[in-house]
Amino acid sequence: MISGETWGDMPPERKTAIIKKLYATRNDGIPFSPKNTNGKLEVRYITEEELEQAAADIKIGKTPGLDGVPPETIKLTVQTNQQWILDVLNHLMDAQIFPRDWKVAKIVLLPKKRRDLEAPSSYRPLRLLNTLSKLYEAVIKMRLTY
Repeated sequence: MISGETWGDMPPERKTAIIKKLYATRNDGIPFSPKNTNGKLEVRYITEEELEQAAADIKIGKTPGLDGVPPETIKLTVQTNQQWILDVLNHLMDAQIFPRDWKVAKIVLLPKKRRDLEAPSSYRPLRLLNTLSKLYEAVIKMRLTY
């Protein structure tokens, strides 16, 4: 990134190059596959279609969570390096875990209009979650509501 240049100002080609460099494609030939071990339920892979649909539902222009990753970055990664995200999410799905760090939110208090700023009820709490966790949650939600 050029000093002073923001993600929003960056040309799409540069964004794509950065995403591909940050998230190298997995080429080790080890597939992630659902297993039934230790009494865990079998789960099926997250498909490209599910991932694309979940990414489409992520709203852009929102403030990122503690990870600092803007929603636009995750959407671009899904477009340019989909296999990397599928590998990560399918590994989590196979292990049947939701990373503890992804459950931590940053809470921001937004003042309500025309309210006494001294009163606690004058603020609306806003929870900022990591963007990758939102993507994972969206896939799980689609499966639960299907």
